Amino acid sequence: MKDLSGTRTLVVGASRGLGRGIATAFAEHGADVIAVARTAPALTELAATHPGVRTEIADAADEATAFRLIDQHEP
Repeated sequence: MKDLSGTRTLVVGASRGLGRGIATAFAEHGADVIAVARTAPALTELAATHPGVRTEIADAADEATAFRLIDQHEP
């Protein structure tokens, strides 16, 4: 994967599985990652081990929440 420094990505479902893998890979390649999930403990651990990761506890399946997240983290 190329260097992602200077980019921002919003990853939903980031507390486990594929979402966590994507958030981790992007952070390891320099991206500013906003990790979104419904539960806090796994997100807290993800942010502690990857300095480029910020967390949001939210249900991105809710349309209003999804739009708020996009608006809030727009570059």
